[in-house]
Amino acid sequence: MTEDPSESPTAAQATPPARRSRGRRRLRHLGQWLLFVTLAFTAVTVVGRLRAPALDGPAPNFALRNLDGEIVQLSDFRGQTVVLNFWATWCPPCRVELPSFARFARKNPEIAVLGLSVQSPPNDLKATVEKREIPYPVLIVDGETAEAYGVSSLPTTIIITPEGQVRWAHSGVLFGPQLWWMTR
Repeated sequence: MTEDPSESPTAAQATPPARRSRGRRRLRHLGQWLLFVTLAFTAVTVVGRLRAPALDGPAPNFALRNLDGEIVQLSDFRGQTVVLNFWATWCPPCRVELPSFARFARKNPEIAVLGLSVQSPPNDLKATVEKREIPYPVLIVDGETAEAYGVSSLPTTIIITPEGQVRWAHSGVLFGPQLWWMTR
């Protein structure tokens, strides 16, 4: 005996109304959450870009000491994308973004990440690097380098192309997705 198609319930009829309503609510909440995340990402990026130093053209070279006292120059990284992160141990937003920079550096070894410490007491700096397990070189910034990059607030991040050109400048906290996007 064949069943009359008009008598068999459709999928919508077979699903109780309460389950359909819950599913729609979840989709609506997911859509709202995605919209919020997208708007927040855009706002942070735009505001950071507006507050950032106005840098164009070749990135100023520098020769700074790392925590072991060795000289590190920006020109040593020619041929690689470079992320310069100006920060300080006493800066709360800087401490917030440190885990994101550490994860980014571990996941993207082809990109040179350099932490440029501004006015951090040497003992605090070494303790912070060890405690936070910062996997990238941390350099001690002099006033001349901070001035050459137009750093007026912390944190400030500069992205440099493999050819040595400034690609992006951002003032304020950055997180992994933003770093990934800015370095592509």
